[in-house]
Amino acid sequence: MKILSVDDSATARLIVKQTLEGEGHQVLEAPDGAVALSVLDAQPGIECVVLDWNMPVMNGIDCLKAIRKRPSLKDVKVVMCTTEAEKSSIMAAIKAGANGYVLKPVTAESLIGGVNKAMGLGGGGNAPAKKKVRKKVRKA
Repeated sequence: MKILSVDDSATARLIVKQTLEGEGHQVLEAPDGAVALSVLDAQPGIECVVLDWNMPVMNGIDCLKAIRKRPSLKDVKVVMCTTEAEKSSIMAAIKAGANGYVLKPVTAESLIGGVNKAMGLGGGGNAPAKKKVRKKVRKA
């Protein structure tokens, strides 16, 4: 899957890139929302955007709203990956069209889970995917 990582921190983008490339995904990068929109226009086939909230030029929530206004990007999934932990911020992102929300500092498990959940593959951001529990049967 082709994924766009958008964050003004090069270190944060590197973490996202290494984690998701380790899962077999192709990861492109952008340092802010305005560049992200240009990348989305220039690179067809991006299926998911991992989007920071607090960035210069164009912040994540404004970028998310711009993505949702473009018919050509209607199927792109957006996972907010941010330090914004207030319930009101989470609700604002969901209202703006976010498909997932992962809190920083991000772990590989929460990032992979958040992307998988947004893509309809299971998982769950900061809540790890539920594992099936099997009962052990004792032989008599």
